[in-house]
Amino acid sequence: MFKKLDKQNVMIIAILCAVILVGFAILVIITATNKDENIFKYELKANDTYEVIDIKDTYRNGWFARKNIVIPAEHRGKKVTSIKKVTVSAKCSIVVSEGIAAIDDNAFSACSNLVDLSLPESLRSIGNGAFHHCTQLTTIRYAGTTQQWGTIGLSCLSDSNVTSVICSDGTINIETD
Repeated sequence: MFKKLDKQNVMIIAILCAVILVGFAILVIITATNKDENIFKYELKANDTYEVIDIKDTYRNGWFARKNIVIPAEHRGKKVTSIKKVTVSAKCSIVVSEGIAAIDDNAFSACSNLVDLSLPESLRSIGNGAFHHCTQLTTIRYAGTTQQWGTIGLSCLSDSNVTSVICSDGTINIETD
């Protein structure tokens, strides 16, 4: 079934295997070192700013899943002002960069492996159920004050396990039913 390989054929096979392995290694390195800006899907809005609409599947889980994700406030030289949806499957922490002003309804809902979240002072609104079923998220870090958090609204915490919001001037304890 298999014929005996001579030295020349063995050498060709070895070179082909080496080329494939080097190519794969380069792909892994490029993908793993990709800037956070490039791991998201964006949508350009009418006001010439971007909205994060999700994380690319390559980075959602598996080999290239990130443990620490930073949602950037700029993409292709334009501001990123809002987050529509981010779904992660692997256990991770997310930092929302200063400059982002809005998180839409259900933006992080069902991110059951989201364990830590840091929000910027620039945040002006968080939609209803934004952290719905984020079962491992118990604390949110917010760069603004407790008074500012109060204007954002607590409806974003419905059906979440968040028990406290750590603000720059103190901690808000959230009563759960």
